[in-house]
Amino acid sequence: MTHKLFNAISFRIALIFSLSTIIILMIMGLVIHQLVMHHFETQDRTQLEGKIQLLENLLEQNPKNTDELKIYLKDALVGHHDLIVQIERPTGQIIFSSAPAVIKAQTLVKSKHIPWIEWEIQNKTYRGLVYKKSFDKNMSVPTAQIIVGIDTSEHQHFLNDFRRQLLYIGVVGTICLMFLGWFAAWRGLRPVQKMAKVAEGISAQHLSERLAVDNTPTELKSLAIAFNDMLDRLETAVEKLSDFSSDLAHEIRTPINNLMTQTQVCLSRSRDINTYQEVLFSNLEEFERLARMVSDMLFLAKAEHGLHLPNLQQVNLVQEISALFDFYDAIAA
Repeated sequence: MTHKLFNAISFRIALIFSLSTIIILMIMGLVIHQLVMHHFETQDRTQLEGKIQLLENLLEQNPKNTDELKIYLKDALVGHHDLIVQIERPTGQIIFSSAPAVIKAQTLVKSKHIPWIEWEIQNKTYRGLVYKKSFDKNMSVPTAQIIVGIDTSEHQHFLNDFRRQLLYIGVVGTICLMFLGWFAAWRGLRPVQKMAKVAEGISAQHLSERLAVDNTPTELKSLAIAFNDMLDRLETAVEKLSDFSSDLAHEIRTPINNLMTQTQVCLSRSRDINTYQEVLFSNLEEFERLARMVSDMLFLAKAEHGLHLPNLQQVNLVQEISALFDFYDAIAA
């Protein structure tokens, strides 16, 4: 059963169609997935760069102390719950942090997308930027390291759902396209089935059947023409064989009737030895005639089908014609 299934052209076409569809859907899914990720990264980067610019503006306003800076920063982050900011001194002292926990340097991991960095806090993944800001010596806030990040949990949830949807659509689409491919192959091979039905109806008594070339698809037209040509040759060969059989029966019937007649006459009553010998000699002549006739017909059959190789030699036509006249003179006499 499995061997027959794999030998079916419709199954092979459907399989190739399905594999091609899977590859195309996978490539499209990967491209769309990368585009969505790039969109989120661009969106996050734009938002972070805006907040960084806001932080720089706040720091350039020369707050009198860190408490005043904290107030400014808290006001700036109102409504942005997914954003976190941490400012720390070179000594490690935290000046300001809106993160649920202190961001430690060892938790920062370089992202594949430079200059992004990633870290995790309380099972949440953040992505952001780290940079240092130098201030004037007279300011109460010296050179500081600023970490600005955004919570990517919503992005991850969306991407996970998006992947599942892509997988679901890919599986359902592949199954549907596989059946569509099989149906298309089956419909496309229907002319072959029609040709097979016509071929099944061809026999020695029905050699006049021919395939319809006009309605045959272009890919099968040459096959239909070749098949019809083969039927023409086969019909011609059968007609020649029938004529040959008829001629052979007609030619053999005369010497056989002669043999039967002579033998019946000879056996109708008792004969002497000389009479029996004459009948036997006459029968021998008829047998020789039959042998020559069979040999000549076999030669003609071989020559007609190209099985007898020609042996060219010079012939004396005068001598052959004289022998032919002598032969028919003897018969006429």
